[in-house]
Amino acid sequence: MALPEIFCLISGALKQTKFVLQGLEVDAQRMRANMDITHGLVMSEAVMMGLGPFLGREYAHDLVYDLCRQALAENRPLIDILEAHPQIRPHLNRSQLEALCNPENHLGQAGVMVDRVLAARQPG
Repeated sequence: MALPEIFCLISGALKQTKFVLQGLEVDAQRMRANMDITHGLVMSEAVMMGLGPFLGREYAHDLVYDLCRQALAENRPLIDILEAHPQIRPHLNRSQLEALCNPENHLGQAGVMVDRVLAARQPG
């Protein structure tokens, strides 16, 4: 594919993205409620990464996957199952697990990027 064709595709994609995002309204409370519906399952990757240094990444992945299935089967919050697990307890306490399960601790560079966009839009 030639460079002008690539620019045309990107331009079209950006135009559609702008159209989709123009009407977007962020409802932070609703977003948090939607995340909380999962009882912590949405944060399972962060937990797995937090356990990786102690248990090994692959084993931590398999363990957290199994515990997520248990949380679903028992309709229990994932954090309660994690805290009670004998292989996790020696490495992470409740407070540490809560930090791993808190989505607000996993925003990465989102705030920085938003600030840059807003600064670029402000005149002079």
